[in-house]
Amino acid sequence: MLEKLPVDIFLKFNNFFTNSDSSRFINTCKYIYTKSKKNGYIKRLDINESTDMNLFFNRCCNHSRTITTITATDFKDTHIWIPYYTENVKISGYKITPDYFSTNNSFKNIKKFEFNDQSFSKDFKTDWSQFTNLEYLTMCVKTVDIASIEKYCKKLKYKNIKIRPNNSYVII
Repeated sequence: MLEKLPVDIFLKFNNFFTNSDSSRFINTCKYIYTKSKKNGYIKRLDINESTDMNLFFNRCCNHSRTITTITATDFKDTHIWIPYYTENVKISGYKITPDYFSTNNSFKNIKKFEFNDQSFSKDFKTDWSQFTNLEYLTMCVKTVDIASIEKYCKKLKYKNIKIRPNNSYVII
């Protein structure tokens, strides 16, 4: 019965699962296992200082059709590791160093961006024209260019920006 299920329907069906549910689901029958291994099944990847980068790259390649979220914690220069097809990006920690958050990669697919500098010690500078499809933005930073966000992120539906320029919090 499942052999007649088209791959695109299978991938949509997989969107309702967590990573652990997907891992269990692919073991239900040989057909699903084969399709999952061929097309991917992981939706979220986590990266930190101790991440094996070879494993990370392999997962990015093997699951490129299903990965939607990258979560980076305490990882230096996180932005260079974000695949272009990622829709949700979460970055947090004390070791992040985004004095200029930009790469040759395009961030046009990112719809949800969360950046949390827990120490409020970093200025966040980026070319916001790379984030043309951004819909959801949450940030905790020392400073950020609000005018550029409003200029380039036309699809933005939600923003929660906490800045702390002079040891006092400002929520925008």
